[in-house]
Amino acid sequence: MLPKLSRSEIAEKVNKVGFNVFPDLLLSGQKCKDMLSTLYEEFPDLFQSMSEIGPGAYGFSRAREGQPTPEQTFVLTPKGGTLTFSDPAFQGDDTLVKVTNSVMATLRRTYPVRRFPRVGRIVEVVHKWSEGHDPHSWLMDNFTVFRQPADDVLELNFRILYRTSGMNINTFFNPVRHRMTNDWGLQIVCDINNADTSADVTSEQVRTIVDFSTLYFPDRVFEFINGHVEP
Repeated sequence: MLPKLSRSEIAEKVNKVGFNVFPDLLLSGQKCKDMLSTLYEEFPDLFQSMSEIGPGAYGFSRAREGQPTPEQTFVLTPKGGTLTFSDPAFQGDDTLVKVTNSVMATLRRTYPVRRFPRVGRIVEVVHKWSEGHDPHSWLMDNFTVFRQPADDVLELNFRILYRTSGMNINTFFNPVRHRMTNDWGLQIVCDINNADTSADVTSEQVRTIVDFSTLYFPDRVFEFINGHVEP
């Protein structure tokens, strides 16, 4: 019997929240330092340092106990930003909403942001895989017409996009191997964001997007995918 996706088999999880801005930002080091000071006062465990990481792009980081290099928690570019919550202590819905709204409000005060057309919550997980199977074969058998070994197809990854309740639901599947044990896993990334980008996303809508994502992933996404798994 082919394996089915299960919440209990999630081995790793990272939450992200990304947003776009309009118009593009003309970022400056001094203004980003001012933002760091503001964000540090409210979230000292998330925003501790800032540096330019590329032309016109800045990264905000936090120190990790026992780790030699800081962890980036926020990347800001002229087109928008991405917040990363890798520590389970910061992955609760209330924390995601509070931090995201605070960062967006700080940006509005610092730069001439007219609107945030899109906000999305991205959840990245690694699903453990049972011995005797590999995710490439699982994807091939359930979602393609290819068959091994006749078709000589060795690797697959998938993206599925569907829309419901005014939300885009992007789901990516990518087989991966654990760097230490070499065991197979299936990386699943679910990006849920507002479909209508004509208006400004408000703080209340940020809450709606985060809550909707919790409702949909992983349970409803797994249910949808498992419905197409061969018995």
